[in-house]
Amino acid sequence: MSGGRTAKQADLKYVQEKENKAMSAIFQLRLAK
Repeated sequence: MSGGRTAKQADLKYVQEKENKAMSAIFQLRLAK
């Protein structure tokens, strides 16, 4: 079951990175205006 936990942590890290990229993209778009 520990394998499932590490997979969950990896997914969480992936989602956080995706959100960070989305936030930075929105931030840059606002600066562009």
